[in-house]
Amino acid sequence: MRNLIREILREELNESTPNESLKRYFYKKWDREKKEGKRPAIFDINRLGLSKFRNEIVMLFVEYMGYNDVNTRTEAIKNYLMDGTFSEDDITEMDNFDQGKIQVKFNKIEFNEKIRYKFLIELDIEFEVLSGSFYNNEDGQTYHFSSNDNPFDDFVTYFEFKEEIEHVVESFVFKVIESFGFNINNDFDYISVKW
Repeated sequence: MRNLIREILREELNESTPNESLKRYFYKKWDREKKEGKRPAIFDINRLGLSKFRNEIVMLFVEYMGYNDVNTRTEAIKNYLMDGTFSEDDITEMDNFDQGKIQVKFNKIEFNEKIRYKFLIELDIEFEVLSGSFYNNEDGQTYHFSSNDNPFDDFVTYFEFKEEIEHVVESFVFKVIESFGFNINNDFDYISVKW
């Protein structure tokens, strides 16, 4: 797949500038994702071998998504996360949740830039679970949950469950941040993702 994409881009580079060929390729890709009912994403830049074009692709994505007043990558991430709901199709690392379904909406995304020994970013995120379910192999039941519906009676089990959900959503947030060109370990002082 990677070689095919590189070949297509090379052919298009002979006909046009790199930005035009990247724009044509990614606009077609994002249009196709929309038609399939998916949310357009830029998660596969490294897998496609296009990491050296990351800045150009991020700017094309910002343009495609209609984030007109976005001047920074942090604003682009904030717009992307706040613009809709995300399901298990987006949040793919459902970890311990067998047959898991989830629908999440982000309520708060706050980037703060700090200078410690170097320039670092602090990120506070709050989200709401609109709906979710998972199958528990131990008792053979399917549990349904949301921000307003706790499926557990005891608090210890509930808080362990809550931490697992936060971890799953945090993994998705990390994936989004890295797709926009940040390095979690080098660019961030901390990231807090709370339900």
